[in-house]
Amino acid sequence: MEHNRSSALGMVRLTIKAVFVAATVFLLVLYLSGIVSVVMDSNPDISKSEGINHCERYYQNKNFGSLQEILVLYDLYDDTYDVYWEAANGYEALIRYYQWHEAAKQDIEGAQALAENLHQQLETMAQNPAFPKNAHILNEFLQQADALDK
Repeated sequence: MEHNRSSALGMVRLTIKAVFVAATVFLLVLYLSGIVSVVMDSNPDISKSEGINHCERYYQNKNFGSLQEILVLYDLYDDTYDVYWEAANGYEALIRYYQWHEAAKQDIEGAQALAENLHQQLETMAQNPAFPKNAHILNEFLQQADALDK
């Protein structure tokens, strides 16, 4: 009689463990399928007007780092977005100039030449903007770079 009771208790434990394992496997599969769907949709399409609205918001707020992220994230390489790319590229050149300028202070080999090259790139962009809308912004970037040298 006691053997039947322990046998029945063992079956209950085995059933509970099996249900727990099945639920865990089910949740794991569900989680993994969610990850796969996110990865498959990692490059969402947006309309041209939505893209321009996003870019214009970051442009107006002078948040050029986020502007560049939006341009890259949504694959906005159409001619429509060239004005935003010019501003974002100027900002990237300024940030890279900061980095190489600081590296040159640490006497890192080749840093001074790279900093000078980026400064020249900023000067060229500021003197010859492709879009008049960006002239003021690019000149501000150049002034910020020049302020480091003082």
